Amino acid sequence: MKSLRIPNIIQVSLALAATTICAVASTAIVVPGLYNTGVDNSGTVLPQLSLEPHYTVSGPASIAYVVPPVYNASLGWAWEAAPAGSAWIGPNSTANTTSPDPVGIYHYSLQFDLTGFDVARLAISGSWMADNTAELFLNGNYTGFSKDGYGYKYLDEFTLNAGFLPGLNSLEFRVLNEDIGPNPTGLVVAGLTATLVPEPSSMAILLIGLSSLYPQKTLHPACMTKT
Repeated sequence: MKSLRIPNIIQVSLALAATTICAVASTAIVVPGLYNTGVDNSGTVLPQLSLEPHYTVSGPASIAYVVPPVYNASLGWAWEAAPAGSAWIGPNSTANTTSPDPVGIYHYSLQFDLTGFDVARLAISGSWMADNTAELFLNGNYTGFSKDGYGYKYLDEFTLNAGFLPGLNSLEFRVLNEDIGPNPTGLVVAGLTATLVPEPSSMAILLIGLSSLYPQKTLHPACMTKT
């Protein structure tokens, strides 16, 4: 079959359309209730030993505080510092950096409101650390994101793009404090952001249709990814 040659005017139109579509791939939005750990309502990091105002905790403890980062000189290990705009939280209400926190599974929950948003187009991203192992749940469902027993040494990123509900939603971080005391426990959630992916426009639909006719001509460099 003879291949079709794309007219120059269509090549130009496709290039412009692809550039526009790639440039508006997502839009940052402000979601009520979406906060990093250890911050006030304006996102400012709170002083140590402050009550955590947004994340509730249940399990071995019922109150969470902004806790001092763990450092044990004799053992040579420490928590990684929390990223800017976040802080470690946990059950420790003292200045002790090796607090013997109760053993068990801590459930840190954050409620946020998606009323008025198209949840089918929503994505929430962030990063986290935990001591010790941990798992991330959205509205009671396991997301597949977890931390191993050394999760306090490095940040892991996560992105959630399904499982949201209209109205109130809940992120839950289940953190296990192992029975190897004295053993501090804590959680950091940082860089929480929400974005909306735009619905396909008529130009995008045209681009997709023409790309099936001219597969070698319609991929714009702005949309290409290096491998």
